[in-house]
Amino acid sequence: MAGAKEKAVIQESTIEEIELEVSEIRELDQLAEETRKCGISWEDLKAELGL
Repeated sequence: MAGAKEKAVIQESTIEEIELEVSEIRELDQLAEETRKCGISWEDLKAELGL
């Protein structure tokens, strides 16, 4: 049943698009900048956010 396993991997990697307000975009941009400055790895951030 390799097909079932492949579907699970695809479902996990699907990105859901959402609408954001300008203030939310600014907040996310600021968070991204602070994250880069602090040297936090993407893997650590994903784990912290439960992604």
